[in-house]
Amino acid sequence: MKLKVVTLNCWGVFTPLACEKRHERLAAIADVMSEGENDIVFLQEIWTDGDYDKIRKKMLKSYPHSQYFHSNLIGSGCCIFCRYPIEETFFYRYSANGFPHRLQHGDWFGGKGVGMARIRLPGDLTLACYVTHLHAQYSREKDEYLPHRVSQAHELSTFLRLTSAGADAALLCGDLNLSPDTLGLRLLLANSGLKDAWIEHAGAAACEDKEGVTCDRPGNSFTSKLKPFPERLDYVLFGSTAGTRIDCLDCRLALGKVPGQSYNYSDHEAVQAEFELTRSVTQPAVLGPNLAARRDLLTRCLPVMQDGVSAAKRDRIYFAGCLLLALVLLFCASNLLGAGFLGLPIIVADSIYIFFLVWTIIVVKQAEIRAMTNTLHGMERLLAAED
Repeated sequence: MKLKVVTLNCWGVFTPLACEKRHERLAAIADVMSEGENDIVFLQEIWTDGDYDKIRKKMLKSYPHSQYFHSNLIGSGCCIFCRYPIEETFFYRYSANGFPHRLQHGDWFGGKGVGMARIRLPGDLTLACYVTHLHAQYSREKDEYLPHRVSQAHELSTFLRLTSAGADAALLCGDLNLSPDTLGLRLLLANSGLKDAWIEHAGAAACEDKEGVTCDRPGNSFTSKLKPFPERLDYVLFGSTAGTRIDCLDCRLALGKVPGQSYNYSDHEAVQAEFELTRSVTQPAVLGPNLAARRDLLTRCLPVMQDGVSAAKRDRIYFAGCLLLALVLLFCASNLLGAGFLGLPIIVADSIYIFFLVWTIIVVKQAEIRAMTNTLHGMERLLAAED
């Protein structure tokens, strides 16, 4: 059977200053998707239940089966719409997920992870679908989130490899926030055995050109005019288990500008792919690690994770120093100024800051250290098993 899918980061950030024409664009996305051109639709950055409900109602006729993956405070932003029955769903939240004190970034509040839906296709085929949105890179000069994204790539590839075994084929779609040449994406592909639909269709040379750019793409109305950095961050990855053959027939960028408007559907481009699935008793499994490539990549990832653990420990010491100064300030304000007109606001503000510091030291940083240590140990165990 033939299967057509599309993935799009919808840029549905609900803070007005951080997002342009959100309501108009999401309505346009729902309209164009409801035409039913695709069999499965993967969306990211649908951050509110209200936005999801509006899109779901518009798409219900073409896609009677859907799932929104809730997580943390504002949700993962990831959802799946499908014309075929969804038999089972599950959400796995990444253990290293950004910082709550980076309010301007917001990844921690979304609780990013990977949503899985097991779908029953015609011909008694089972498809394991995964939708995800990895942590963003906010600075290329000082990428403090690199260990988090590498950890997420490792967790994602391991989760997919272990949960897709009972399916005939698997699809992973979403905004990976990893360009093709990055350590994280290469580890994801090597550890899972997935193939990149864009490369499989257009050839290896497509990795070097700019045709597949999905973010900061020239011509997109929302591309930064100051310092654009075109990258291919959005992917359709695929693979199959033994006995099933999956071929990529087409992979292209889709949507572009909203008809009759001067603006695009999103600041990202949609990626659309078409596949053909057939039963084949002689077909070996595609899903599974590339051991030689994985070993090399894991060796290169270990220092990244070690640096991440060390940085988190240094941060904890820094916050402990801030806590000491805050306690001194509280003592001075309480004894010298009292609870008067000037002293009370300082005491209240400093008490809130002390609570934040204690929570960050005991909960946030400890959780970050343990999460990256788990990833580090998992990588070391894989390397040891191959010796």
